[in-house]
Amino acid sequence: MSKIKLICTSCPRGCHLQVDENLNVTGNHCPRGIAYARDEITNPRRYIATTVMINSTHIRRLSVATKTPISKALIFPLMDLLKTVKVEVPVHVGDTIVHNVLDSGVDIVATKTILE
Repeated sequence: MSKIKLICTSCPRGCHLQVDENLNVTGNHCPRGIAYARDEITNPRRYIATTVMINSTHIRRLSVATKTPISKALIFPLMDLLKTVKVEVPVHVGDTIVHNVLDSGVDIVATKTILE
């Protein structure tokens, strides 16, 4: 089996990693590269930033984001769910908009304060 090639995003260095079928990692210059590569192969996750509807008289959409990374497999179901969410004002940065979205353990939080 050939090695999987990745570029590590754990730090600005951007190490070129290679991962074999036993999850042995080479090419890393720090321990974070090993953890990054193994996570990326076994359970890739991403932060998501998007918007949801809000009932404000001045703003139509509220910016939101995942508080922690969510599994890549849940990204499209997450986006479908967030199309149906409508938030009531006032909202403050960091307020939880959806708790434990899709039973993932990840919260969706507001990234903007809207008071009216």
